[in-house]
Amino acid sequence: MKRNLVVGLLQFLVVGLFLAGCSSDEATNDTWHSIAEEEGVILQATDPVTLLFSENGVEADYSYWDPSLIIDFPFESGEVYADYEVIREDDKVTIQVGEEIQYKLTIVGDRLFRDEDNALLFKTDSFLVEYESSEE
Repeated sequence: MKRNLVVGLLQFLVVGLFLAGCSSDEATNDTWHSIAEEEGVILQATDPVTLLFSENGVEADYSYWDPSLIIDFPFESGEVYADYEVIREDDKVTIQVGEEIQYKLTIVGDRLFRDEDNALLFKTDSFLVEYESSEE
């Protein structure tokens, strides 16, 4: 009887941990979409690059960016991508549009994200992810 109870509790704990891991990815995506649909989200880079998230989807504006600086930027300027997903893994956020676009950003602060490939630092006024500093 005790053995069955212990095994049952362990199974419950394992399933709970699995669901907690899954729901944190969903929570990031849900939070991002919710804020974008309610008030809009702007990620503004130090260079003249902007990512705008709204109820219509995600849109990039880099019309004033020097084309020679573009290394690997997956969004077309001015095009609206209606269906996107935001996936978080540790200190990385991936903005994914279908199978063709995966734009990876590193979380560097509460409202700071870095595009390592293009050396862009994005800031926002919205709290989109919970940031935990690895420095203690």
